[in-house]
Amino acid sequence: LGANAFENLLNLRSVEFKAEEILLKASVFAGCTALTEVEFGEKAVGIQVERYAFNDCSKMTELKFDTVKSDEFVGGTELGEFALYGMKVLEKLTVSNLKTFAPTAITGCNAIAEFDVKGEEYNSAEGDLYKVTSAGTELVRYAPAKAEDTFTVNTADLTCIRTGAFE
Repeated sequence: LGANAFENLLNLRSVEFKAEEILLKASVFAGCTALTEVEFGEKAVGIQVERYAFNDCSKMTELKFDTVKSDEFVGGTELGEFALYGMKVLEKLTVSNLKTFAPTAITGCNAIAEFDVKGEEYNSAEGDLYKVTSAGTELVRYAPAKAEDTFTVNTADLTCIRTGAFE
């Protein structure tokens, strides 16, 4: 979908994709304040989300990027810089195969209480987002709206806390 393709469609409530490769260009759904559901279907192999794609989608509480494995495509979900910027009521982000995650992808998404992520390098534990590298496990993002008031750093498991992890 081209940049700004659905921008400011105030009555758009849901979108369903039936494609293998999905590219959401910059600001594709920006200002779609009634949007509550995006379905990527059973065929999605690769989903790429660019800057501000969901900017100010202010009613969506859950977003799920589901992809299937394929021998033909590398696949997975890529969340670029500011991809989900300003989704103020987003409480849960689910990604079945997270390939890349820009540190600013969820800027302004302060209601996220849980990440449910799986991938080759990225995964979630206790609702937080982690990346496993050859150097060890990195905390990428702590869920900003978690109810816990403590965080324990276990240096046997956690080797790095990324800049902005608790932003």
